[in-house]
Amino acid sequence: MDISVILPVVNESENLRVLIPRLTALLDRERITHEVIVVDGGSTDGTQAMALSCGARVVKERRRGYAGALETGFAFEERIVTTQVPAGGPGAADSGAAGGHAADG
Repeated sequence: MDISVILPVVNESENLRVLIPRLTALLDRERITHEVIVVDGGSTDGTQAMALSCGARVVKERRRGYAGALETGFAFEERIVTTQVPAGGPGAADSGAAGGHAADG
């Protein structure tokens, strides 16, 4: 696997419905083997079910905060890409506009 994409979320069901398929299509098009890990911080809007239905792996996070969610996600894989996508802008995933970085674990 080339990369694991970690998405720390809380109540992002509708955004994941758009983001994960676009992200997956982009990575597939570029022939980058990948997995999407959604780290859920206690969502109540069906986020976990939506992530699973889009083919993502879901990890529950009991601690509060973005840093804890990332740390939990990092524990699952060695090759990581992180990104922050504004709640209203999941389209950034296929435009190259999403801010992110790759890190070797």
